[in-house]
Amino acid sequence: MKEFVGAEFLIAKMILAKNSAAISITELNKLGVNVRRLSINEGVNVVFLTSREEVYSAVWDYSDYFESSYDKEGNLSSIKIKSGKNLTDLNDKFLKLLPLEVMDLLDKAIEAIGA
Repeated sequence: MKEFVGAEFLIAKMILAKNSAAISITELNKLGVNVRRLSINEGVNVVFLTSREEVYSAVWDYSDYFESSYDKEGNLSSIKIKSGKNLTDLNDKFLKLLPLEVMDLLDKAIEAIGA
């Protein structure tokens, strides 16, 4: 059975890995590419939902956890933790739900991009 992992999990994991309040869309895109490549190479039966639409939906659907910043052209440029939330909140809401196999892939992908 395939596991589907939404963009909100990648956003939360990247913010936690950087121990930062914000991540850039460039970083998130690199994570998405690397984690998909790793899942294929390692034969992990998971689909990462990381398209632009999925990222926008994640920020919208979890607006109590994330807020976004936009560049001059109106494109999403970064995602940060919502005021009043912290890294523990992200861990409790998102990462405790992920299977260990998926967490391992995310850790490897984050290490590969040097975040």
